[in-house]
Formats: sequence, structure tokens, C-alpha cells
Amino acid sequence: MSISASETRKTLCPLIGRVNESHDAGDVVSRKSNAVIMPAEEYAASQETAYLFRSPANACRMLDVYGCGSDPADEEA
Repeated sequence: MSISASETRKTLCPLIGRVNESHDAGDVVSRKSNAVIMPAEEYAASQETAYLFRSPANACRMLDVYGCGSDPADEEA
């Protein structure tokens, strides 16, 4: 979803409701710069994920848990 800054000003409360219902981020576009509006829960989750991945050791552990930390070809050899 993309919406102009002036339209955002006019419809902020309904826009917040739509964003929270859809769980999708929306682009707020203006002539000078752009921004994103997203559900607070989604923002908090992305911030926590970014924090956890800042530590290389933590990132390796998390990737290993999800099976993404190693190449399946290496396991076959």
C-alpha cells in the first residue's frame, strides 16, 4: 500500500486501523521524503530480530536452529 502524505494527514486514524488489520506496512510518500507506517507489533518484532542478529554468535545459533546455518551438500559428504 502506498499513500501520499497529504492523504495520510486526512485519514490517519482509519489508516492506522487498516495497517493493523492487514499486518502490512504502508509507504507514506511525499515530495521531500518517504516513510513507512506499520503495526507496532511488527516493528517491535523486526527490532528484536535485528538486535539478536547483531551478534555473529547469536546469528549462527539461530540459523542453525532453523537449518539455515549449513549447506546441505556439506552434510552429504
